[in-house]
Amino acid sequence: MKNLSLILLLILNQNILSQNKMKITLNNGEIKTGVYEIKNTWMSFPSKTRIVSKKGNEKYKIDKIKNVIIYTENDSIFMKVISTRKYLNSKIKKELAQVRFIGENIKLYYVSETITSGGAIGLFITSSGYFEKYVMKKNDDIAYNMGYIYGAGQRGIKKRVRDYFKDCPKLVEKINNNEIPKKETFKIALYYENHCK
Repeated sequence: MKNLSLILLLILNQNILSQNKMKITLNNGEIKTGVYEIKNTWMSFPSKTRIVSKKGNEKYKIDKIKNVIIYTENDSIFMKVISTRKYLNSKIKKELAQVRFIGENIKLYYVSETITSGGAIGLFITSSGYFEKYVMKKNDDIAYNMGYIYGAGQRGIKKRVRDYFKDCPKLVEKINNNEIPKKETFKIALYYENHCK
């Protein structure tokens, strides 16, 4: 599973940096197809995400997009614009997220993030990519971060699991007892789907 996630991360980052054939469904129902690329600002503010056509004559802001299918050489990646929160009471953001699992009780999304570090103006700036993992219960409109949060470390994951999954004490107990590893968001989502209704 880790190898699959790494491959998907590499594919997604490749797609963000290069142009690919895409099918874009806008909020008004209009569908656009062609060669596009996903562009973020260098600070990766989600609200600044754009999808731009090869010639640059078409630009779609994230708040106008419903979903996107990216066609790669051997596969396709389905992405959807979702509302997210990093913490239960944090600000709501719109994000372009890769759909990883859709069940009857829970959905799992991966959002590509970039960590930028470096010095003052003129000094080298480095960046690296990773996925933040978001879950959304069937009656929710907002996906909640259940993965690593840059700067907060792994300690916060158990607290977020307890807060978000308080309707399923069996799952919280399994996380607390390390029967399901706190970093295994896919396993957490599958357990919720199959045992918490």
